[in-house]
Amino acid sequence: MKNRCVIITAYCNNSIRSFFNFRADDFIICADAGYSLAKSEEIVPDVIIGDFDSAEMPKDSEIPVIVLPEMKDDTDTVACIRHALSLGCKEITIIGGVGGRLDHTYANIQSLAFAYDKGAKCLLTDGDNEVTMLGGGEKVSLERRGGWSLSVFSFSDKCSGVRESGVKYPLNGETLTSAFPLGVSNEITADFAEISIDEGKLLIICSRV
Repeated sequence: MKNRCVIITAYCNNSIRSFFNFRADDFIICADAGYSLAKSEEIVPDVIIGDFDSAEMPKDSEIPVIVLPEMKDDTDTVACIRHALSLGCKEITIIGGVGGRLDHTYANIQSLAFAYDKGAKCLLTDGDNEVTMLGGGEKVSLERRGGWSLSVFSFSDKCSGVRESGVKYPLNGETLTSAFPLGVSNEITADFAEISIDEGKLLIICSRV
C-alpha cells in the first residue's frame, strides 16, 4: 500500500516547488503533459499516464508509461486517480488543474467527488487555490493565512447542518444548496476556522486574494 499520491496535471501557472513540498514516500504520477512540467523542475514521477493528445509520449525516459485510448470516458486525471486507488492510496493531491479551460477545471473539481466516493481524501492545489471536499458527519480545521479567502459550496443538491466558526460570516447549521452561493468569499478571523457538515458533499475552496 502506498501513502500519498501526487498527480501532476498538464496545467499549472506556478512553479510546483514554490508551493508544494514533496515527501520522500510520495507516489508521483504525471498526467499526460504534466510530465513536461515535472521534468522542467527535475521532479521524477513513478509513472506517466495519458492519451497524449496534449503532448508527445515520452521517449527519452525509463519511467513507466501507461498509454490510454483517446476515446474513453475517464479524463487523464480520473485515470490517474484510479491508478492511485488501485495502489491503496487514501490521500491524493492533484497539482494544477485550475485555470485555463473552464471545462477542464470543473472536470478536475468533479474528480475530487469521484475520489471521495472511493474512500480517498483529495486536494486540488495550484499555489493560488486549494480545493477539497467534506462529507456528512465530518469536520475540518483550517489555519488562518493572510491574503486568503475561504468559500464553501454545496456540491450535492443540498448540504444540511453546515457550520463555520472562527470566520467573519459564521454559519450555524444552515442548509446550503447547489443553486445559491451563500458560502462564497468568507474570511478566517481566528487562528483556525472550524467547518463541519451533517449531510451532503461540501466543496471547500481557499483562494489567494
